[in-house]
Amino acid sequence: TRDRQGLIETAHGLGMLYRLAGQPKAAAGCYRQMLRLNNRDRSIEVRALNGLMESRIAAGQLTQLDQFIDRLRRIARESGDTRNIAQSTYSIGLAHLRLHQLDQADQHFQTALALAATLGSDRLQLACINNLGEVYRYRGDLRAADQCYRRSVRFAMERGWTSIAAVARLNLALLYLTS
Repeated sequence: TRDRQGLIETAHGLGMLYRLAGQPKAAAGCYRQMLRLNNRDRSIEVRALNGLMESRIAAGQLTQLDQFIDRLRRIARESGDTRNIAQSTYSIGLAHLRLHQLDQADQHFQTALALAATLGSDRLQLACINNLGEVYRYRGDLRAADQCYRRSVRFAMERGWTSIAAVARLNLALLYLTS
């Protein structure tokens, strides 16, 4: 009980497991616990806020996202870590997408994509490309959405990530069904 860092890492791990298991409300509780246990470490706060915001979005809890966006943006910048800034920018883009604020979502995904490419973060790049496809689909720009989804498929297949490529293929199929 005195190992604050161990408790924080345990809460983070459990939060990720709950998200993978499709239990975003339980995951959000773990990320809130990380925030309670944290002792002003900006990197931990960024990880917790990213997880909390993405969990709330997955659970459909879209109220008060603006508060999380402002806090996450500020803390990520204060951390001075480009990885934190890239992941936070992506999470903020995801929030804007779910709130149908498409211009802001587009801007954040483009920025996160550039940062992820600089960092060599393939998974973040792929997530950005796929979600840019969502932005374009919501806007009705089916050609741009198609290009993003196809790029996602190629990107994932080049890395042997067949299950992730399947998600991009499903997005392509949904696109064709709606056009």
